[in-house]
Amino acid sequence: MPRKGSPQRYADAIFGIAQDANDIAGWTSKLETLIGVLRDSEFLDLLESPKVKEDDKMTAIQEVLSQEDPLLRNLMSLLTRRNDLRIASAVLEQYRVSADEALGQETAEVTTAVELHADEKEKLSQTLSSLIGKSVNLDLKVDPEIIGGFRARVGDRLIDGTLRSRFDRLRQEIGTN
Repeated sequence: MPRKGSPQRYADAIFGIAQDANDIAGWTSKLETLIGVLRDSEFLDLLESPKVKEDDKMTAIQEVLSQEDPLLRNLMSLLTRRNDLRIASAVLEQYRVSADEALGQETAEVTTAVELHADEKEKLSQTLSSLIGKSVNLDLKVDPEIIGGFRARVGDRLIDGTLRSRFDRLRQEIGTN
């Protein structure tokens, strides 16, 4: 069985390419595109199937990413050949750490109860930026379980402004008094 690659090693190599091309932010977007393509379970199954010839897999990658940077197609081909497609999300996470540091930014993993509009995203980004003291990029997720508000993780800081957590605290206060 082939040895699995390290997300950090892939991220470091991609970061080096991005630095050389002076396109650090652009590669974040490219990696997000790759992750989006891999969310298609049928396509992922095709690329991981031992029954599909490698040449057919490479042709499929060329077709699906035909409008993308050739280096991104090469990365997906490499991940496919090495059976490392499942670590692509971890590669993006590791890459973001390096990219954010180089660009003087932080990425906030933000969970909200509903999808945010563009103006709400901008306001939230500005609010978190003022709290952190750096420019903040949002990595948004939706979870109706939080009822309302938002939860943000920026580095090792957790900012929990969800209604669910407020209800839980209220429940604890009522139970202890």
